[in-house]
Parts: sequence; C-alpha cells; structure tokens
Amino acid sequence: MRWSEVPHRAIELPEGGAWGEWGEFQRAFKGSPVGSHDFLFLMYGPGEPGLLCRVADGIEDLDLLYSSAPGPRYFCGADATETGLILFFEDFAEYDGAFTVVARLTGGGFRQGVGVPTGVPTGVPTGVPTVDPAALVAAVKRGAGLR
Repeated sequence: MRWSEVPHRAIELPEGGAWGEWGEFQRAFKGSPVGSHDFLFLMYGPGEPGLLCRVADGIEDLDLLYSSAPGPRYFCGADATETGLILFFEDFAEYDGAFTVVARLTGGGFRQGVGVPTGVPTGVPTGVPTVDPAALVAAVKRGAGLR
C-alpha cells in the first residue's frame, strides 16, 4: 500500500487496557471511515477466509487475530442488515502488526457497500451474521476488493 498516495491517518494503539479505556484512540478511530461501522471484516490472504467481528472486539485483539499472519494486514468496515452483510472495502485500514493502525480517509465522496448474502449455521446465535465464502469471493471478483 502506498499511503503517500492515499489520504490517511496513523493512529497509535494504546499499550494494555481495554477498548473502554482507550478514549483518544476511540475518538481518532471512530472519526475515520472504517471506524464508523458496527463491524470489521478482517482479511488474511487470497483464498483464506476472513473474520467478521464487532469493532471493539476486533481492535482490542488485533495482535492476537493477526498473530499467525505477519506483516501489514488489512481490514474494512461492515454493517449487518436484515438481509445480509454489507462490506465497505473502501473504508479500510492497515494494521502494522505492532502498535499502529493506518486508516484511509475518504474526505467525503460516494460510498458504496457490497452486499453479501449471509446465513446462520447451526450453533451460531441468531442475529450474528456469517459470510457465505462463495458470495464473498464473487463480490470481490466484481471489483470491490483491495488490489
């Protein structure tokens, strides 16, 4: 990612504590497009499944969630609806694997999410969306993913 070509904000993660204690980080993160969503979609590698989580849970555990994936890692915003999940690939951020999240700033403009049908497999509480991997791959192939 060439951040010099993209409007962005680097936000330092606090050391220790929990999401509820991270006032300065929360304000900066929620002020970015990716932070405006209820969920995060964490991406790993091509052909690997991603992970959907609530913003607070994902940010608190970024180091753990990406521990087996060294190097810069990317995630985007997501919102759940009654009919499925909407992924906002343009509302993304990079985690450096240590203490920095770099969030893309859009500066306004048009935002379009990609709808992904969801299902609820046995054992998952209702109301918690899960992504159908085939539908996600199809959405990314339609040009909604990161390069």
